Amino acid sequence: MRCLMKKNIYLKSNFNKHKLNMYNTSTWKYNLMGFINTNNIKMLPIINNLIFIRNMHMNNKSLIKTNNKLYNNTLLNKIRDTTFMSMKHFKNWLSGFVVGDGYFGIKKNMTHSFNITLKKTDIITLENIKYYLNLTSKIYVDNKYNKVQLHTEKLSIIIEKIIPLFKEYPLLSNKYYSFKQWSKSAEMIYYNKDKSLANKFIMNKNLNKGLVLSNSKIPFNKMNKSFILGFIEAEGTFNICMKNNSWQTTMKLNQLTTNNEVLKHIAKNIKTWTFMDNMEVPKSIK
Repeated sequence: MRCLMKKNIYLKSNFNKHKLNMYNTSTWKYNLMGFINTNNIKMLPIINNLIFIRNMHMNNKSLIKTNNKLYNNTLLNKIRDTTFMSMKHFKNWLSGFVVGDGYFGIKKNMTHSFNITLKKTDIITLENIKYYLNLTSKIYVDNKYNKVQLHTEKLSIIIEKIIPLFKEYPLLSNKYYSFKQWSKSAEMIYYNKDKSLANKFIMNKNLNKGLVLSNSKIPFNKMNKSFILGFIEAEGTFNICMKNNSWQTTMKLNQLTTNNEVLKHIAKNIKTWTFMDNMEVPKSIK
């Protein structure tokens, strides 16, 4: 079995030289209750005014979940009727989220598919993605493995909605290359009605192998807070602990070394953010 190395970005108080790509900060001594307030959960103080789409908490308009069950579906409609989130923010967020949890597939019969698979408790995330993209695709529930999946194989939806979306809001990781190959193949079939040509193209390009295309470059200059928020919601982990009479928070991102560039650019982007008044600006990337 081949062992694939992973690299990390950490937002934490103590530098650990055994980790790769650390981001070092001072201990965060902000109000802990403000951070964990379920009526207004935010992605730590450093992303002010950007709301977790995965949780969709908005002051008194929060979605209410008890025992992992959404028991008031009318609240979802209330949130959908608000203008708290622009479509531009949502689409950038979705690009980052799909980098973490999305998949572009092609079957042997050249049927193309777009999938996002999450834990069953995160079904509300898929419901919102489906709503904002105005998709007719079904959300499949797998009770055996406690998973839910937003899945579409309808080529017209892929051509008219999925491909234009990620061309305008690119996937800023090696998935960018996989998407370019996948979308090109889908367009060949849709416009030329030629599955054999599309199949030959895919076989030559090795879809989803993470290979770099020599004639293409990931546009990391388009990375912004919304994209990073989506990526963190898909791939990030958070911890809070008490140390030396103060609260220490840690955010961690893991990626395979073949996708290390996205972590470098996230870290570079974070350095430009405006921090809270009571929080020191992080030191250089280690």
